[in-house]
Amino acid sequence: MTPLCNRTLGAIAEPGALSIPTYDRTGLVAGIVHFGVGNFHRAHQAMVIDQLLQQGLARDFAICGVGVLPGDARMRDVLTAQDGLYILRLHNPNGSSEARVIGSITDYLFAPDSPAAVIDRLAAASTRIVSLTVTEGGYNYDQVTGEFNAAHPDVQHDLTHPDTPRTTFGLITAGLRRRRDAGQDPFTVMSCDNLPGNGHITRRALTALAQLQDPALAEWISKYVAFPNSMVDRITPATSDVDRAFVRDELLVDDGWPVAAEPFFQWVLEDTFTNGRPPFEQAGVQLVEDVTPYELMKLRLLNVSHQAMAYFGHLAGYRFVDEAMRDNDLRIMVRAYMDREGSPTLPPVPGINLGHYKDSLMKRFSSPATRDTLARLAAESSDRIPKWLVPVIRENLAAGRSVQLAAGIVASWARYAEAVDEHGNPITLVDRLADDRHAAALRRRENPLAFLENETLFADLASNAAFTSAYTAALDSLHEHGASATYRRLAGSAEPRIVIFDLGEVLITPTGLTQALAARVSRELGAFEAAYWKRRLEYDLGLDACAYWSDVLEGLGVPVTAAVLKDLIRVDTEAWTTIRPDAALLLDKLHAAGVRIGILSNATIEMADAARQSQWARWVTDWFFSAELGVAKPDPAIYRHVTETVGLPAGSIVYIDDSQRSVDAANAAGWNAHLWTSGTHTSALLAGLGLFQVT
Repeated sequence: MTPLCNRTLGAIAEPGALSIPTYDRTGLVAGIVHFGVGNFHRAHQAMVIDQLLQQGLARDFAICGVGVLPGDARMRDVLTAQDGLYILRLHNPNGSSEARVIGSITDYLFAPDSPAAVIDRLAAASTRIVSLTVTEGGYNYDQVTGEFNAAHPDVQHDLTHPDTPRTTFGLITAGLRRRRDAGQDPFTVMSCDNLPGNGHITRRALTALAQLQDPALAEWISKYVAFPNSMVDRITPATSDVDRAFVRDELLVDDGWPVAAEPFFQWVLEDTFTNGRPPFEQAGVQLVEDVTPYELMKLRLLNVSHQAMAYFGHLAGYRFVDEAMRDNDLRIMVRAYMDREGSPTLPPVPGINLGHYKDSLMKRFSSPATRDTLARLAAESSDRIPKWLVPVIRENLAAGRSVQLAAGIVASWARYAEAVDEHGNPITLVDRLADDRHAAALRRRENPLAFLENETLFADLASNAAFTSAYTAALDSLHEHGASATYRRLAGSAEPRIVIFDLGEVLITPTGLTQALAARVSRELGAFEAAYWKRRLEYDLGLDACAYWSDVLEGLGVPVTAAVLKDLIRVDTEAWTTIRPDAALLLDKLHAAGVRIGILSNATIEMADAARQSQWARWVTDWFFSAELGVAKPDPAIYRHVTETVGLPAGSIVYIDDSQRSVDAANAAGWNAHLWTSGTHTSALLAGLGLFQVT
């Protein structure tokens, strides 16, 4: 077995199973100083710099790692022995993998050994970017007020010993002070942690500390230092014994700390830098003016979904993410959270189809190759739930929307924090507030809201009746019926069924409609039919289809999972750019309800392209254009395409159309299609299909 270091790179590359740096590492300049060199950093930022170096770029932006915590000593020892080299292995969903040696880290400093050495490196003119992945808890601020915690003992030490600081921000402040005093340009401070507005939070923390030490320095930092926001998306598990064994037994390399990750990678970064930057865009990084939509999408969909499956999954007996995702009830609950409660809080995300993004998340979660653990996802919850999920809850409450699923996730954390699973097995809590959370969870019997009463974590949620009623119901269910029964109830896991109306401009997908709603819809469908023909024949019969569906949505007591609007837009150029006000109101209601929206149309390819660039993109997730499939609707291919997109069995899609050709084509695609005529009463037809029970 060959040890990994500069001297052995040639020998390591000979078998051909492992790619190595082809660039000359001698002469590289560490223009980036990175605090918090863990697996996440090594799977994204260090990889990006390595890719640029492979292209002959960014030779002035190699990386010097810095460890601040005592636990970072192991990374110091490994990277020092290996000349900064390590193996990154990407696990493909089909079971294959790709491995390469990353060479972008050229030095590593351990601050407890010598704070002065770290400050010297920060003050060096060659240092142009200081980046951070110090975890959500490393920013030392109140999660409710956003205020910097100056009372922390390590901060107090830094205030009285500014030349020998203990904290990341104390070291950065000392480095910036040296640069200011020397008349040098400052470096950019770039956070890559999973925080909303991570650049803004970093700015507040750093300037708050500087203000306490030297107000003039704080003013200089505010004026001259850039703090770009960023979002990084790559699932990176803790290194497992399986990964170590593969490197040792298959690659025949001795790597003290290899990294494994999924192949998916996205890094969105504000193009705001003080002192130059590498050409990140040459390695696939998206440089944008505003990261906010992207980071909210990632934090509120991917990260919160991780929390949703972590506690419930562990309590139900699963240990790996892919195992948990094979539980159909848990899958439905996770996706239901995304659609019903996460998505309605998101602004439009430029260039991103949210439906496709959520579909990709479900596939990524389900990949057995990644082997991510639920324990990793459940760790440090006190730093995650307040930043990722609590804002979703507060926004939905303010808008009058449901928080049932989010309350269930918080309840599952409270049950998990009791530190024993449903079979009496102990759970190890990895959390800076582990003792506090454990004690609060155990007080449930005398005070059902004890877990919520820490206002630094939950703000005022303990006094919000809409939230606490859903929370206590879920927590009681977890104790009385168990995790799987609870998330089955939360998801409403009746088999989803799509109902397509080609009658009144709407295709709508309800799940598990209640008898009361069925009766209401059945009664109103007669008037709905009249409204359809009113628009067709231009008679004033008194009911608007958009208003009708808006009224129905107001009365929904069950989840609507998807809707495809049909014929609200006509096949002409003007219709793509002009949306009727009542149609816009309907779309807003559907979007606010977390409904997945699509458009089915015979539009030309040119018009389809225009539609995607129009205001329709504000609402629409799925586009079904027959022209893009090279067919003329009706054709079975367009209906099969809808089936593949929504991911449901074709036979569960009920299609009602007034065109025999469309019905025939849909049936040919496996749908349950039925012909509607002017003499057919739709409510009776739907009741006959078992969709509604008429009273």
